Amino acid sequence: MVMVLFLLLLQQGVFIISLMIKIQVLLFKIILLVILDLVLIWRWVLLQN
Repeated sequence: MVMVLFLLLLQQGVFIISLMIKIQVLLFKIILLVILDLVLIWRWVLLQN
């Protein structure tokens, strides 16, 4: 019985960890895209002047 509970907790933990990693990767991609957009806008503004 204890073993079954332990395995369930382990599965839950692995799922939560993988979910957190996915969220972090998504955030990282979004931040990179925002930085790239800002750089492009900044360059465009500099070229306009």
